[in-house]
Amino acid sequence: MQQPIVALVLAMIGLIAAKQPLWANVTACQNGDTGSGMGDCSGSVPNNGDRKAALFDSYVDEGVAFSHKKMWDQDIADQTAAIEVGQLLPNLYIAYEDRSFALLEEAKNDAAIADAAKAIALNPNGPIGYFDRGLAFNAKGLSDLSITDLTRSIVLNPSDAPAYIERGLDYLRTGHYDQTISDETKAIALGATIAVAYIDRGAAYEHEGYLKEDIADQTAAIKLGPPDPKAYFDRGRAYEKMGQPDQAISDFTKAIVLDPANPKPYEQRGLAYASKGLWQQDIADQTTVIKIGSDSLSSQSLPYIERSFAERRQGLYDQAIADASIGIELSPGAASLYIDYVERGLAYSDERQLTKAIADATTAISLKPSFSDAWNSRCWDRANNGDLSDALNDCNKAIRLSPSSADAWDSRGYVNLKMKNYRSAAADYTSAVKLEPHLASSFYGRSIAEHAAGRNAAAIADMAAAKQLDPNIANDFGK
Repeated sequence: MQQPIVALVLAMIGLIAAKQPLWANVTACQNGDTGSGMGDCSGSVPNNGDRKAALFDSYVDEGVAFSHKKMWDQDIADQTAAIEVGQLLPNLYIAYEDRSFALLEEAKNDAAIADAAKAIALNPNGPIGYFDRGLAFNAKGLSDLSITDLTRSIVLNPSDAPAYIERGLDYLRTGHYDQTISDETKAIALGATIAVAYIDRGAAYEHEGYLKEDIADQTAAIKLGPPDPKAYFDRGRAYEKMGQPDQAISDFTKAIVLDPANPKPYEQRGLAYASKGLWQQDIADQTTVIKIGSDSLSSQSLPYIERSFAERRQGLYDQAIADASIGIELSPGAASLYIDYVERGLAYSDERQLTKAIADATTAISLKPSFSDAWNSRCWDRANNGDLSDALNDCNKAIRLSPSSADAWDSRGYVNLKMKNYRSAAADYTSAVKLEPHLASSFYGRSIAEHAAGRNAAAIADMAAAKQLDPNIANDFGK
C-alpha cells in the first residue's frame, strides 16, 4: 500500500471519540476496582449496565488514536481487546475493520484479509471491510481480487477517493490504463490532493503515449510533495522519450538523491547519457546498476549489454565482449536474447574476429528471423570476410525486412562496391543518404563508386561531404 493513502483512510474510518479513557482506568473499572485513586468509575463506564459496550468503545477509540500516530502494534492490541469484550455487540465489525487496516500496515496481509472478511460478514453493506480487504489483496499482488473488493467499496461509498486511487493502481498494474486514468481523475475530482493520484495517472498516460500529460501530472505530484523519487523517475522517462535528455538526466539525478539504492534511475540516466554520446557517464551508471543489483530490473542482463554498447563506442572491445558474454549467460531464455548476440557480434566485428561475429549473428537470426539488424550484421561481416555472395543475400534479406533502414542500404552498397558493381553501389548509397543524410560512410562509399564510374565531379562533392561529416572517415570506412 502506498503510504500517503494512510491519512485519507484514517480520516475515512473516523472512529475517534471525544472521550478516550486510559487503559488503566478502563481495566480497573472492568475489574470492579474503585479504590485505585480514580474515584467513581461511573465517569469512565456509564452506570447503565452496558459496561461491555463502553469498554468496547474505549478500546476502539484508543486503538484508532494509536493508528493516527502509526503505532500499529498498540492499535492491534486495543482492537483485539475490543473484539474480546464486544462479541455480541452490533458494531463489533468496527474493531475488525480497524485491526485489519493495522495488520495491513504491519505487512500481515493474510491476517488483514481474515479480519476484513469478518467485518464484511458482520456488516455486509459497509464499505470499509471491502476496502481493507482490497488493500490486502493489492499488497499480495492479487489485483483481480483487489479490484473486485474495491469496486464493491465504491458502490457502497461512491464518494470515497482512496478507493478510486487504490483501484486505479490495480488497473495500472494489470495494464488497464484507461481505467487507471478514469479512477485517478475521479479521485482528484473528489478532492484527493495527494501525489500518488497524479503519479499513477501520469504513469498510465505514459503507457498510452500521452507524454505531455504524464509530465504535467508528475510535475503536479512534485509540487504537492512530499518529494517522491517515482515522480521524478517517471517524468524523466517521459522527457527521455520526448528526446529531451538533459531534462531527463536532471530528473533521474533527483530520483537517485531521494532513493540511492534503487538501480532503475541509474539505468535510465545511463541511457540518457548514451543518447548524448556521453559514453563514460553511461558506463559509470550501468556499473552502479550492476553493483546494486535488483530483481526489480526488467532484465538482469540489460545493464551488461548497455555497458557493452558504451564500451564498444569507446573502443574498449575486450570489455565489451566480456560484458555481452555475461549478459548472454544471465538471460539464456530471455525473449530479447537475440539482441545480446547481435551486440557481442558487433564487438567481435570491431575486433576483426569475423568468424565469431558471423556465428553470433547467425545465432541471433535463428532466435529472431525477422530481426533485420542481425541479417545486416552478418552481411557486413561476411563482406569483410570475403563471402560476398552470401553477404549480398543477407543484405537483400535485411532490406526486405526493413526497407527504411539506412544501415542496411549502406551495407549493401558496401557489398556491391567490393563486388565492383559500381552502379548498384551508388544507387544503394543514394538510398541510404536519403534515409539518413548524416551517414558519412554512404557519402564516402558513393564517392568511390562514382569515381570508378568516371563521375569525378560528383565523386569530389561526395568525398567533401563525407569528410565534413566525419574527418576520420577514410580510416573508419569498412570497419
